[in-house]
Parts: sequence; C-alpha cells; structure tokens
Amino acid sequence: MTHDQLKNSPFIKNYYDTDMKEVKKERKVWYVTLLGRPSAGKSSFVNAVIDDKISIVSSIPQTTRRLIRGIYTNDDYQIIFQDVPGLHSSAHHWNQSINWITKNALNDTDVILRVIDGSRSKGEEELIIDRIVSEAKVPVVTIVTKSDLLHEKDKKRFPAEAIFVSNITKEGIEEVVKSVGGKLPVGPLLYPESDVTDQDVYTRVNEIIREKVFQTTYEEVPHHTYIEVETMEDKGKLVKILAYIFCTSESQKKILVGNHGSKIKDIGTLARRDLQDLFEKKVYLELHVKVSANWQDRENITRKVLGKM
Repeated sequence: MTHDQLKNSPFIKNYYDTDMKEVKKERKVWYVTLLGRPSAGKSSFVNAVIDDKISIVSSIPQTTRRLIRGIYTNDDYQIIFQDVPGLHSSAHHWNQSINWITKNALNDTDVILRVIDGSRSKGEEELIIDRIVSEAKVPVVTIVTKSDLLHEKDKKRFPAEAIFVSNITKEGIEEVVKSVGGKLPVGPLLYPESDVTDQDVYTRVNEIIREKVFQTTYEEVPHHTYIEVETMEDKGKLVKILAYIFCTSESQKKILVGNHGSKIKDIGTLARRDLQDLFEKKVYLELHVKVSANWQDRENITRKVLGKM
C-alpha cells in the first residue's frame, strides 16, 4: 500500500477526524523552528515541552530525517515547534537533501530557537549555524540543553542571553515557552487545541519502528535503513500492522534479522510497546527485512523517506 493510499484509508481518516470549530479562537500563534547540530537535544526538547512522544530520539546523531511538528497550546499561545534535522557540513547528496529540509523550514518561520548542546564543545556545524543566526530576519531565542550535566561555572562559556534547559528535569521549559510565545503574532489557532502534532498515523508508526532500529543497531546500519508500512487495519480491540525495514545490503539484513531472528524480534517488541501507547489498544506488528541497494541515491525513495512528497 502506498503512502497516499494509507493517508486516505478509512482507518486513518477516522483516527484523525477532528472538530475544527475550535480553531477559530485567537491567541499568539505561529511557527518556531529549532536550529542546532545533530544530537543537540532538539527532538527531546519538543517531547519535553509537548509532554508527549512526538519526535523519535536515540543517542546516534542524525536520527531526525524529516520535519516533525509538535503543537503546544495553552490559554495564551499556540506554538508550532518545528523539529528539523541537525545541520551538518557533509557534501554527500543524501546529507544535503536532509539539510534542505532544515533550510526550507527556516525560510518559513516566525522565530528561530537556536539549540546548543551544553555537553559538547563547539563543532564545525556551529559555524554554519552562526552564519544563519547572524543573517536571520526573525527573532532568535537561544537555549542550552542538558543543563543538568553542567556546573554553574560551565555556564559562563555560553551566550549571556541563553536559557538553560534540561529535557529530563524540565528546567527552563516554561521560560522558553514564555520567551518564544511573547515574540509571536496574534492570530487564529492553526490546529485544534487537543492536537499535539500534525503527523498522520502512518508517519508516527513509521517513525516509532525506525527509532527502535536506531536503538538496537549500530554503526552504519540504522542510517542505511528506511521503513514502509504495507498495511494497517483496525480490528476493534486490535490494530494489525505489516511493515518492512529496508536496508542497502545483505550483510545489513543479517544484522537486522539477528541470530534466529533475535534482532528483528527485539525491534518488534520495543516498537509494539510504543504503538500500543499510541493507539491505546493491543497491536499485532509483523516486521520483515528487505534489501534495496543504493536507495539513498534514488530520488523517488528519498523524497518519500524525507517527507517531501
């Protein structure tokens, strides 16, 4: 089943049917794009501020591949946080395609939320970010993540205006919301108050499975995989999902399957837990691994994987 077929299926339409009447209310509203190097804590910040699992996370850099929106709504604001891939300096076509997503989001944002990783020293990617910030025509709010790992004396090396944030303890989260929200224009709500993301259910299932690949495999394997959901059926008390994990070589397939299927079983078990939280019912998840050599060089696949279709 294609992505478009899934989006238009009765199951997904029913799952995301929402009364849009409440969207007419006015508050300070618009888009805030997170800008930072890979693994700076952007996705974890979005999850912390929304208080829900919106963006997938792992300890491996470049986990985020596509634009993910987390929607924060209270009595004063509706802030659409745009979690985008971390900028990096690689000239490879695939990496430049990922950079395009971030640059495109920055061209259509009302505030830039610059995210600095408090646990690392300044890297090469920061030079690109410095240039973007210096040329920005919209307000910039700077945050330093992982503040729970910093001593007070360490904080002196960061910009004086920076807000220190811990995605674990929630330190600084409320201050960031107020700082960002105060810079937004007043307008009608863009999403119903109950919405926490604009991702369709297909994308959320896809991303949850991919997260578990990142959490259970190493080195080049997770970066060379993508997920396709073939079928998804609501059986009342049970959701049945058939999905494929694609990789670029037989050796990667062996790693993903594992001895006697142990690795694919681990991926499925971990994914099923999050999927059951998402659907609030039991999930039957069937996973298979296929080889798709050089898929990162095939535009029809990369556009779909990066959410450009």
